[in-house]
Amino acid sequence: MKATILATLNHIIPHKNWFISGGSAATNFIDGRFGDIDVYFYSEDDYKKALSSVSNTVIESSLASTFFIGNHLYQFVKCRFGSPYEVFETFDLNKSCTAVLPTGETIRSPEFDKPLYIKCLNIETMNRFNKYVKSKGFKYDKVALINILERLIVNDLIKLTNYYDNDHAVTIY
Repeated sequence: MKATILATLNHIIPHKNWFISGGSAATNFIDGRFGDIDVYFYSEDDYKKALSSVSNTVIESSLASTFFIGNHLYQFVKCRFGSPYEVFETFDLNKSCTAVLPTGETIRSPEFDKPLYIKCLNIETMNRFNKYVKSKGFKYDKVALINILERLIVNDLIKLTNYYDNDHAVTIY
């Protein structure tokens, strides 16, 4: 499946300045463990060039351009640009911190190999955390999770922010 997805994107996108990251990459494209394929770009210009080669955008938002190719839902992310490591810094969960390059090479943050934990807390974080535990099968450290949440509640650090608005998210150390 990974080879098919990469071949499809390599055929469509007229450059190599992109990578897949998030849930589909984290689970190595295992059927049933991802809902969409998030494609990130190094720059806005790279995103625009890629989008110009897609003819069937079904949903356009301020966050991504979404379309189907075959049975897969693809999202060209347009709210975050940069290298895989720069994009990893915007993710709320460590298990999202993996990327698959157009060549098929996989890049992972050193955080990826640890049990699932929250890097940055946003409105959607707990839902995403549950999704990663239930549907993706990642293990987590319950004590560490409780300690993080307790520290945030006691220190009154929790702010309601959008997942894509990291300027106001709470970073957990």
